[in-house]
Amino acid sequence: VGSSGSTGSSATSFDALDQRPVTGQVEAAHQRVTGDTVAKILFTSGSTGLPKSYRRNHRSWILSFNAAQSEFFLDANDVILAPGTLTHSLFLFAFAYAMHVGATCILSRAFRPDHIAEVA
Repeated sequence: VGSSGSTGSSATSFDALDQRPVTGQVEAAHQRVTGDTVAKILFTSGSTGLPKSYRRNHRSWILSFNAAQSEFFLDANDVILAPGTLTHSLFLFAFAYAMHVGATCILSRAFRPDHIAEVA
């Protein structure tokens, strides 16, 4: 996973993060996760009135990854650019999909089209 912004670039590999020992508490929490476990609560923009919340569970994310995979066929040899913050659902999906297929994901601290051209 890379991170770039006006202050420069930095990267931390998930392999390095994976070297940290898993505690019993983390393992127990992981065992409780099912397809119906809420993965994310999102909010609409409110463009037609008050913003509304909705939930996505783990099964929903996996189904979306499978649909994307049937179109893109990405794997660990690919690089995915998420050219904006993870607070935006499209960029969050790009990041999560990259992690799902084992691809490298380049993140950006802000959506800056002028910087995207440099990375691409």
